[in-house]
Amino acid sequence: QSIKIPFHKLKTEFKKLPQDKEYLLYCEKGIMSQLHAQYLKDSEDRQNVRVYRPQH
Repeated sequence: QSIKIPFHKLKTEFKKLPQDKEYLLYCEKGIMSQLHAQYLKDSEDRQNVRVYRPQH
């Protein structure tokens, strides 16, 4: 299952998602997804967040 949450809404919307699932963040270059994943891990104490890094 996939859901689309714009990065500017991620901080508030992510709190509504079940904590027992794994989440994979994706963006075109991987920079924004990496920053947001780190924020969620550090500030929200969510370790179930990963970043998708496509092979170029």
